[in-house]
Amino acid sequence: MVSSFALLIGLLVGNLTKPGANFGGKMPDAASVAGFARQAHEMKSVDFILHIIPDAVVGGFAQGEILQVLLVAILFGFSLMAMGSRGQALRTGIDDLAHVFFGIIGIVMKAAPWPSPSASSGRRHSATCSN
Repeated sequence: MVSSFALLIGLLVGNLTKPGANFGGKMPDAASVAGFARQAHEMKSVDFILHIIPDAVVGGFAQGEILQVLLVAILFGFSLMAMGSRGQALRTGIDDLAHVFFGIIGIVMKAAPWPSPSASSGRRHSATCSN
């Protein structure tokens, strides 16, 4: 009942405000898509492997190249493991920082259902909350 009411409110607000109606975005033209396809077709496997290696340590972060970031992260992890006991303090710091971020994610996940009416009424729905 509550979900149906929320759906009706969403439909009403969506029909009244018409989100995205004045969005001036254009679809990509065929020429630019063909240019990207040509670049992908011209890249050989050796070029692809060499493209994974960043120009600088932070180059992948700056350019948004996820494979370069992944390579730097893997190399950092292996070198930190190879340091042995000298790298223990840094590993402990990274582990503590990871616990902080997972704690933040836990808080957000626990706070997320609060605004919903079903959470405030105390009812649990198996599709949304599984404990």
